Amino acid sequence: MPETTSATIEFPATPRDVLTEVLRRGAQQMLTHAVEAEVQEWIAHREHLRDEDGRRQVVRNGRLPK
Repeated sequence: MPETTSATIEFPATPRDVLTEVLRRGAQQMLTHAVEAEVQEWIAHREHLRDEDGRRQVVRNGRLPK
């Protein structure tokens, strides 16, 4: 069995960049889910607000493209 030394092991050129990108994506997903949950909760707590014609005053008005 050949010996493995640090001189024969090849690492990616920028391992920190790969790790940083993985962490950044995970953090963005967590923030997206947290904000979405907060928006849904905020709207749900104001569902009872109506105008004189009976229309809801607080509604979700759509989403922006990614």
